[in-house]
Order: sequence, then structure tokens, then C-alpha cells
Amino acid sequence: MEEIKYRLWDKATQRMYQPQELAELRVGQLLSNWVEDGTDTVMPLRFTGLRDSQIVEEYFGDIVIEETENDWILYVIKDGKSAVLFEDTKTGAIKCFWDLGVCYVVGNIYENSEILN
Repeated sequence: MEEIKYRLWDKATQRMYQPQELAELRVGQLLSNWVEDGTDTVMPLRFTGLRDSQIVEEYFGDIVIEETENDWILYVIKDGKSAVLFEDTKTGAIKCFWDLGVCYVVGNIYENSEILN
């Protein structure tokens, strides 16, 4: 069974809260602030249940690099509702996790957006 856990990105403070930190914080307060003001100041990012080739947990919004025979391809992990999808950052092509080869988490779209440029 997939483990259910989240990371939270706080846009106001530009800080990512890891699952282990959330256990110590008042998560309800962070989320209620997000709901009350109607803005996306806190973004919950769900664990996909997948791990990369280095056994690093993959979350929606993570940037993953796939090692191919001749190149490296960057993907952003998207929620496909019924599957975890990987969107090629250059072409927009979509792959499912079972179509990827060796891959590594190199960051996420919030803390490391410069990787996508």
C-alpha cells in the first residue's frame, strides 16, 4: 500500500517543509491560512509512492533527470490522477514511470526552478 505523506511549499517564506518537519509543526495552521486567505501561499505536494535510482522519494512537482544512452532528459512529475506522469520539460511529451530508465531527483519546481531554464 502506498504511504500517504506530504511536503509543503510555503510561497510566502520560500521554504519547503519536509514530512518529518510537519509532524513537529502545526500543519493545520499552515493549511488553514492557505484556505482562509484564498491564495496559494502553501502548496501541499503528495508523495508519489515512487523512489528514484538513488532511493530518494519522489513527490509531485519534483524535477527528475533520466539518463539515456546519448543524453539526459529533464522531467517534471505531474499528477495524472490514475498514474504518476513525467512531463519532458523541452517537448512536453509525457511518460509513465514504467517507461523511464535510470533517473534521479535533482530538485523541485519551487526551490529549483532555474534548472528548467
